[in-house]
Amino acid sequence: MIIARLISSIFVLPSVIFITWKGGIYFALLIGISSAIAAYELSKMLKARQLPAYPLISGILSIAFMCYPYILSTEGNVSILISGALVSIGIFSALYLIMSHRISIPFIEKILCLITPPMFIAGLLSHAIFIRNDTNGLNWILILVVIISMNDSGAFAFGKLIGKIPFFPKISPNKTLEGSLSGVFLGVLGGLTYRFITEEPDITIVMTLSLTIFMTVFGQMGDLFESGIKRVSGIKDSGNIIPGHGGVMDRIDSFVFTIPVLYYFIQWTAI
Repeated sequence: MIIARLISSIFVLPSVIFITWKGGIYFALLIGISSAIAAYELSKMLKARQLPAYPLISGILSIAFMCYPYILSTEGNVSILISGALVSIGIFSALYLIMSHRISIPFIEKILCLITPPMFIAGLLSHAIFIRNDTNGLNWILILVVIISMNDSGAFAFGKLIGKIPFFPKISPNKTLEGSLSGVFLGVLGGLTYRFITEEPDITIVMTLSLTIFMTVFGQMGDLFESGIKRVSGIKDSGNIIPGHGGVMDRIDSFVFTIPVLYYFIQWTAI
């Protein structure tokens, strides 16, 4: 398992970094394809709960939904109203995904099961395209990756080493309070380190602290959200497309919730 994970990382990570550096249509395609696979995986989770889901169609719809944000971002027509609508759609879809049960009207049930996976992913993850097309977009994406990677690694490693107090045991029995707090600490440390290395003059220490704390907390919320869906669906991993890592949703769950937070932080600070 560990060897497979390392081999996958050696091939996947450099490719993702290169595409992110290139930006433009290449980055949009990366986000679109990742969204399609994640929506497919989420739809399969609904199907595991005996709900009328359509994984393949949901995956295709996710790419279609991503086209609109990409066009808006390239034309500079992104507004708070549009992004707010996308976030609202994403949150509504998230609530349905975690709470969904049989609906007495079959047609409505089928429609909801069809569109909520792609709307959840596209509604929230589309903000990555908005951010990358910003003037300083590459730096923002990189600091996000640093914070979330440190957060995830810290929560996992220290949870295994010193974790004793259960943290949301009904959702994810293996998560501990010590691991969660360690993840937040390392995420903040990673964000501050990146800030000092890049010497970004427009971002103060207070702003960096605020951003990193928010992103580590929301990153862990995203992880817990996916754990909750997998638990009610009775599955361990969202998929097996990445050897040693599980599915795409297993890799991006922390990013889905944090990307909109980062987008609104940028808008709020007007950087």
